[in-house]
Amino acid sequence: MPSGNWIARRAGGVVEAAICYSGDLTDPKRTKYTLDYYCKLAKELVDAGMHVLAIKDMAGLLKPRSAALLVSTLRKQFPDLPIHVHTHDTAGAGVASMLAAAEAGADVVDVAVDSMSGTTSQPSMGAVVAALQGTELDTGLQIPHVTTLSEFWEQARNLYAPFEATATLKSGGADVYTHEIPGGQYTNLHFQAFSLGMAHQWPEIKKAYTAANLLLGDIIKVTPSSKVVGDLAQFMVTNKLSALQNCYSLECWGGATFDVALRFLHECPWERLRLLRKAVPNIPFSMLLRGANAVGYTSYPDNAVYRFCELAKQEGMDVFRVFDSLNYVPNMVLGMDAARKAGGVVEAANP
Repeated sequence: MPSGNWIARRAGGVVEAAICYSGDLTDPKRTKYTLDYYCKLAKELVDAGMHVLAIKDMAGLLKPRSAALLVSTLRKQFPDLPIHVHTHDTAGAGVASMLAAAEAGADVVDVAVDSMSGTTSQPSMGAVVAALQGTELDTGLQIPHVTTLSEFWEQARNLYAPFEATATLKSGGADVYTHEIPGGQYTNLHFQAFSLGMAHQWPEIKKAYTAANLLLGDIIKVTPSSKVVGDLAQFMVTNKLSALQNCYSLECWGGATFDVALRFLHECPWERLRLLRKAVPNIPFSMLLRGANAVGYTSYPDNAVYRFCELAKQEGMDVFRVFDSLNYVPNMVLGMDAARKAGGVVEAANP
């Protein structure tokens, strides 16, 4: 993001940096995407020099109370910073959330003209305009003008009716707070299921989407990561797979885990492993071990590799899948011996 910010600023553009919203701020059980997480991310973006802060709620998960809490906190932290809130109305609570965001200090909230609003689109413009009339946040727009605009787009919409998701999708639902499918993906995924003859399995696909997201680490779901979750969900339903059905081991750790956790997520990879083991106590865990490179990108001293495998086994690792990118066996031997002496199951891989 810093490079994109620098390029846009150099070109004389206005830089609007977006925070992708996920989870539920008001649920104490959801501890990954917390208020502190969003505040720290916003601080990083402000320090990078952006002009406008956007809250991108791509699935419509921002409930009214969460919107008020997040926006008011960011407004106190950055009193002069323009704040823009984007959401989808999949659950039907979009109007209430945008009103709460506006009252909490947001400068801009996204809406859609009435005839194009609702479900996986944005909240109704007319509803927001009407709700704010006569208040300090009165938009100055007149309902007759909004209605005229809506009527025009209603006629235009009829021209494209054969291509609309509404041919198969008639409504959203509050279960979006569970499956967290982004608005833009929701319609595409539903139409894809319909085209593949899986329309009757749509409820199963939504449940599988929830399971797939958790298997992948409860990730931020926005293109392209959301497609990964969606493809896995459909694969699970097509092949009649549950999250851990017939699971020999759950591969959840390795070199990429350390790299991503330390450099990008600013998390402790050991703590991540401990939490995973606590959540999944009865399935063997497996990891990739790069031989003498352990989970790094260079060869380490023998004692470091032995100690690493020892700690990994203590923290919950069971299966060590040892490999070398060039199939150089001498480089794998150290890793295999270290994993075996640590008490782990050694699986030698041949790329």
